[in-house]
Amino acid sequence: MLKAHRIEAGVAYCQACYVRDFERVACSACGSQCIAKLHDPAPLCHDCMVERRRCVRCRRPVPRAGIRVGAEFACLSCAPYFREKKACSECGGLSSQLFRPEGAGEPICPSCANKRTHATCARCTRYRPIGTINESGRFLCASCSGENPDEHECPDCGATVAGKGSAPCQKCSSRRGGRKAMAAEEPHLGWSKDLFIAFCEERLLLQPNTIVRTRVARAAAFFGDLEKRIPHRVNFDAHALHRAFTAEELRLTQSAVAFLEERFTATLSPEERLQIKEERLIEQLLANASAHLWGNDLREFDRALREASRPLAARSRRSYLAAAMGLLKHASRDRIQDLAQDDVDGYLRRRPGQCASLSPLVSWIEKRHALKLTCPAKRKRDDAAREKKLLVDVDAIMRALEASENASSARALLAAAISLLYRLPLEHVVALQATDVEIGDNVVLWPATGAIQLDDRVGLVFRKWLGRTEAGPMFPGRNKTRPMSVDVVRYQVSALNSAN
Repeated sequence: MLKAHRIEAGVAYCQACYVRDFERVACSACGSQCIAKLHDPAPLCHDCMVERRRCVRCRRPVPRAGIRVGAEFACLSCAPYFREKKACSECGGLSSQLFRPEGAGEPICPSCANKRTHATCARCTRYRPIGTINESGRFLCASCSGENPDEHECPDCGATVAGKGSAPCQKCSSRRGGRKAMAAEEPHLGWSKDLFIAFCEERLLLQPNTIVRTRVARAAAFFGDLEKRIPHRVNFDAHALHRAFTAEELRLTQSAVAFLEERFTATLSPEERLQIKEERLIEQLLANASAHLWGNDLREFDRALREASRPLAARSRRSYLAAAMGLLKHASRDRIQDLAQDDVDGYLRRRPGQCASLSPLVSWIEKRHALKLTCPAKRKRDDAAREKKLLVDVDAIMRALEASENASSARALLAAAISLLYRLPLEHVVALQATDVEIGDNVVLWPATGAIQLDDRVGLVFRKWLGRTEAGPMFPGRNKTRPMSVDVVRYQVSALNSAN
């Protein structure tokens, strides 16, 4: 069949079959005469059929069909979705909407055609039709072209904004987006809602940027997690916050943590923060030990350490427990009282630095189980060699400090140098506050109590990197209200030693 006489429901009919299979009847909708297939229970005329026709994709009325899809039709808007996709002559991408711009040339996709006439304006940063090109070769829209480019006031802050219209400036636009994100998150929060709103208004929206929505969503997740771990606000304080989250979790949300700490009447000292961290690590260590038969023995050892007449620092307690756990794993014994001297000797051959940490366990086993075990006697220290090595280490740190151009690494190395040179605990050095330092002709640390005067070489470096600090910690960490951790200092010293 070269040419169909009629197509009905997607089936083509020749002249002979058309005469045989179709008849003239009354339309079932309007009553006018129409030609329909024989025995059709609801024949429709052309006008009624068009009126009832719906797009196969969007189901809207189709008074004018764009394309036939089987026995149905697609409107002009949906027709491209059913056409065969072909490659664009410019970008090579497949598209069902290729056309020839201005009726000539190779067919291109709408995206490539749009790039020929539109671009982001270098002045108002809006994607608009190209007006001119500036001296730098960048595009300007029509509103920003000419001697007197258009501009308007930001409806929120009154700042001058390039281009026509009433759009807000970039900061106010980000602030609006942040407040929309806040409004979407608020219904999901309970007692922390007012803290969440205050944090967003004071920290995130005060100096907004393009990712303020993402930051608001992260803040909402943190405050939601805070409510799960601390169900009632009456129990919420600095101690509860640091017990509810690990140090790594607090580091990842340091901006919100710093905001909350400013609202506490009593903040944690570095020693208290370290104590909470160590207690958490001890709990984790004991939880891991519970999978072994000697888990209860290790808990009894921990109880003896806590009940010792002389108070024991949490870090020392964790060191003793870790050494005991390492020995028990190495020995593969079911109970602590099953340990033998060979187990202790074998473990210390592999880990000779654990001798001091293992001594409390050996003493406790002898007292509790009357089992005599010994640790090797400590080797006599060579004080002269230690002093020589200390001076070499300090000199290497000072040379690195004098050549450093990075403020954060320089501050960490300076803390290490002061700790080594003046025999000060590193925790005390990084905890130095601006009020603990007197800078005059000489630099003096703790002038009211210790009065440690830095020598000229160290004092010169101290003035260079820390001399302008007026308040807060002298060695600030990522959270500017808190000092850097000793781990950061040790990392920088380790990196320096590896480089040398």
